[in-house]
Amino acid sequence: MSNIYSDLDDVDCAAQIALIKEEQNKFTRALFNLKFELLPSTIDPVAADKLRDILSNLESDMIGQVQDEIISELQARIDEVREEDEREDYRAEVRHMTAQHINIKASA
Repeated sequence: MSNIYSDLDDVDCAAQIALIKEEQNKFTRALFNLKFELLPSTIDPVAADKLRDILSNLESDMIGQVQDEIISELQARIDEVREEDEREDYRAEVRHMTAQHINIKASA
């Protein structure tokens, strides 16, 4: 299966991860604030506790899904690009060493 982010390079993927984490933090802060807005509310304390639990579960699920479905794919693409770069660097080094060997033989 190919990576859905195959059109991005490693720098673009890293930037996307940073942006996604920033948005995730905004969402987490909003849920945190919402949980504490329930404290002084006129909602029955048992119902407020259940709502806070639901919000906590939503927050946890969102963080897990973002990690599993988005960030891990972007990180995999970063790893893929870096491996490709390493292979290309190795090939270039082999070509360079081969060319040096041929030049030494030619000059001898």
